[in-house]
Amino acid sequence: MKRQRVELADLAERSNLALALWKAARGKRQRPAVAAFLADADARLAALSRRILAAGDTAPPTHAALGLAGRGLPIGALTSQHFANHYLGVADRLLMAHPGVRAHVRYMDDVVWLCDSPAAARDSLAALRAFLPERLGLMLKPGAQPLPSHRGLRFCGYRVKPGVVLAGPRKMKRARAQAERLKVAELQGWPQPLLQRAQASQAAALLPAQSQRFQRALWWPEGPARLTAGGFLEGDHLS
Repeated sequence: MKRQRVELADLAERSNLALALWKAARGKRQRPAVAAFLADADARLAALSRRILAAGDTAPPTHAALGLAGRGLPIGALTSQHFANHYLGVADRLLMAHPGVRAHVRYMDDVVWLCDSPAAARDSLAALRAFLPERLGLMLKPGAQPLPSHRGLRFCGYRVKPGVVLAGPRKMKRARAQAERLKVAELQGWPQPLLQRAQASQAAALLPAQSQRFQRALWWPEGPARLTAGGFLEGDHLS
């Protein structure tokens, strides 16, 4: 399938920027930088739109969400992943080339790597901490530190532990809210095919995690139900 060209005007369209802002701010509105941006969102989005259109086809658009003109990543599904991969690729290669690093994974600006020893973890962290400001003008968060693998970690909304991946509290909260909305929609007479697609979408968000028991309690608290191999909940009704 041929990809459709995305024009700068599409990126700069206010509804696209507003949607990207809404998605990016979920769960982060209490952060000072995010709160400051939201307090003046209309003016900032208008300025960002002008900057994107002025960038032309030869330079990636930028924004000043943190008050740093010319720095930052445009937020939104149309641009953010591409620019993050393009900009942070050299940091990925730095870690993967480190002799003590066994595995590495990054999503956007969240990165995790596994090392042979605590010493290798400290060395690779120090190397990345020195590399980012010099090459990319970036800094690691102050709390970045090596952790023993048996403690597990939180990554992209999941709790990753030895031998198991669990959904994080925020994902479970969203799943409960979505289930309640769909149960109300069923009572309002929404078509079953539409409800089933929405339910399948919600279930897919939890597929990477060990969540079958949570899903059963969520949708059928009083009766038997199980997930099929494709991740769909079996049953005749949503409630």
